[in-house]
Amino acid sequence: MYFRVMLFVWQFMLELVAVMQMTDDEKDAEIMLLRQRLRIVERKQARGPQIPRWQKVPLAALAVRGDQQGRKCPGSAG
Repeated sequence: MYFRVMLFVWQFMLELVAVMQMTDDEKDAEIMLLRQRLRIVERKQARGPQIPRWQKVPLAALAVRGDQQGRKCPGSAG
């Protein structure tokens, strides 16, 4: 279990570095492709993907942080 958590953290850090080097257009394209993949998976499965709790926590933290940053931007709807 400890090894899995460490591996997840390492992969997350590498992905974070890769995303920071992307342009806004590349990020938008990747988000669009990932949403399409998610729709395909949801159609094929009776239930949504089963994500372990230790992977949900950092995702939830990022979602909350992104929501807070979105509210701080001038000119944003919110």
